[in-house]
Amino acid sequence: MNLIERVREIVFGTHERTKKASKNILFSFLLKGYAMVVQFALVPITLNYLDKFHYGIWLILISIFEWFSYFDIGIGHGLRNKMAEALAKQDIPLAKTLVSTAYGLISIIFIS
Repeated sequence: MNLIERVREIVFGTHERTKKASKNILFSFLLKGYAMVVQFALVPITLNYLDKFHYGIWLILISIFEWFSYFDIGIGHGLRNKMAEALAKQDIPLAKTLVSTAYGLISIIFIS
């Protein structure tokens, strides 16, 4: 067994679920890094496009939308946990009900 295969076995494990979880974790880190690079690149691009006044308005609007994203009151995390249970039991109708209920509750929160 060469070094690359040994490292792959240590990082990703031997069980299929462990491999899948490890790949998802690695992909998640890559996506978060990519999102961070895009945000850093977006600031100078936006500053070149907008003047100071309009950039300030842009920041206020983005901040308000980010602030509203925290108003889901844990619905997103609760949905993730219950959805994992429903999919593990292969209960697709329950999964669909959970998603539509979560969308409905979040819509009510944002509309109000």
